[in-house]
Amino acid sequence: MLGNNENGRLGLGTTTSPIPTSSPEFVAVKVDSDTTKKVKYISAGDFHTCVLLDDEVSAKCVGKNFNGGLGQGDNSPRGYLPTNTMDNTNFLPISLGTGTLKIKNIDAGTDNTCVLFEDFGVKCFGFGNYGRLGSGSPSPIGTLAPQIGNSLKFVDIFETTSAPTKDPTRSPIKNPTKNPTNNPTKSPTINPRKGPKNSPKNAPITQVPTKSPSKSPDSVAISVGITIPLLLGLFLFGFYFNKRNNNGKKYIYLSHDRIDSYETVKSLKNELGKS
Repeated sequence: MLGNNENGRLGLGTTTSPIPTSSPEFVAVKVDSDTTKKVKYISAGDFHTCVLLDDEVSAKCVGKNFNGGLGQGDNSPRGYLPTNTMDNTNFLPISLGTGTLKIKNIDAGTDNTCVLFEDFGVKCFGFGNYGRLGSGSPSPIGTLAPQIGNSLKFVDIFETTSAPTKDPTRSPIKNPTKNPTNNPTKSPTINPRKGPKNSPKNAPITQVPTKSPSKSPDSVAISVGITIPLLLGLFLFGFYFNKRNNNGKKYIYLSHDRIDSYETVKSLKNELGKS
């Protein structure tokens, strides 16, 4: 690495700054005591530099560390002396408390650092002013050992609720009602008509229906049908006319033995016509 080397941000074990390409100190940076490990990703911040190793779970930072931006649980700078470069056995990777969860990216900011994991979780440490760590506090994180490791919390990016529903909808409707009614019916129709009329009649046939309709309208017709033949029978069988002259009128006696046929009715008509 080359450029400004203040606070050992180039990780070369020296405070010489700047280091041009022509300098004998412009050499390859050793990133781990295990020389088989390589750098997969590097991020240069304002005052410190971070690298992600090719095992994708190890990350290290060097340079200024006033607010714990190196993630080592203290505020001591690293990389400016041969004894605190990244290839020293006592220079351990940052303890993120995530085990074998792979790191997707690491980003060195002004005086803070954020790590993005493969599950898209994020952890940040260092200078916390203006809420840049997403912890809900402006206090720095990483200057004390108890703040690193399992104690380092994931940033709550999606505002996870503390009381999620116990019975979520498994198959929510894809097109919910935009303006639902405030007073839905308590007894909806179980089997509504699938094809209602497009143009129902505007005016009913009966403008003023009766207030007290007949409960059994057919009973009237039945009563009339029975009463008329009964009265006719009483007339033919029950009346007795004595045959006498009274003011020039003739009365005829009608007996049941004379109403058996059409001929009987005809003879009665002839007798009445003679009077």
